[in-house]
Amino acid sequence: MPIEKIKQAAETNEVTAQYYLANAYSDGIGVTNNEAEAFKWMKLAAQQGMARAQRNLGWKLQNGLGVETNLDEAAAWYQKAAEQGDASAQFNLGWMNENGEGVTNNLSEAHDLFLQAAAGHQPDATFRVGQMYEKGDGVPQDDHRAMEFYCNKIYSMNYPAKYPNGYVEYGPFGDGAAESLLRLWSQGRGFQNDKDKAEPGYHESAYFIGCFVNLIKTTNAQFYAGEIYYQGKLVPQDLVEAAAWFRLAANQGSDDARKTLDELEPKLLPAQKEAAKKRFDDFKKRLEQVKMNDETLEKAKALKTW
Repeated sequence: MPIEKIKQAAETNEVTAQYYLANAYSDGIGVTNNEAEAFKWMKLAAQQGMARAQRNLGWKLQNGLGVETNLDEAAAWYQKAAEQGDASAQFNLGWMNENGEGVTNNLSEAHDLFLQAAAGHQPDATFRVGQMYEKGDGVPQDDHRAMEFYCNKIYSMNYPAKYPNGYVEYGPFGDGAAESLLRLWSQGRGFQNDKDKAEPGYHESAYFIGCFVNLIKTTNAQFYAGEIYYQGKLVPQDLVEAAAWFRLAANQGSDDARKTLDELEPKLLPAQKEAAKKRFDDFKKRLEQVKMNDETLEKAKALKTW
């Protein structure tokens, strides 16, 4: 719809038009970028009860977009949207409860809000719940529950949230979930009982590492993947696979990976060393492509071509 028609509809108090006009002013689409105007129209839509507008208004108040920062008001608008089931508002309000911003610090309330947001497929809430179980923040410490939520976060990335403009949102915690999950497994944690880790064989860690190579991007995650194969506790020991992962982590500056690799390499036969190098080269190419894809997406977002 032409921007003039959207303006006319907004002037007649049509809530959807007010919402889209606010976004147009924020993004500079069809009009000159003007955050003050964006805030004005978003507030009008929010006052009519639109949950998306209430959530976005909270974001503007929280971050001082077109208005002075006001954390108390931001929390109040997030609360209104959260009560209508808006998962992003639930997550943002949970974050404020966790950090005592605009509301009294309340880890139990934050946990409840993150759980609600996770049920609504908010990209990062599942990971935050996993962290809370692992650290015992606001809930009883439970490695097994933490592992379950980390797994759910990673597997949900096969079904990311898609916004109306087509942009796919994975959330910023995919790498963190992979690292946290592999850390638990490498430390023998997260299992419901000892039977789950008693006999080396097929284990979910092998499935994860094999299927989600593209998510094992951080230095620590690569080191933990190497540890799992080096230890041979959850899966049969595989020195070739371990060496390839350790070399990836060492190349990114991990002293632990370098020390372990120095210990491991003398144990490798010439054929194993060659196989480890080929495996390392394959990992490196795949992760370089992932990095290029991530950079392309960030540039597209910055240019608003997504």
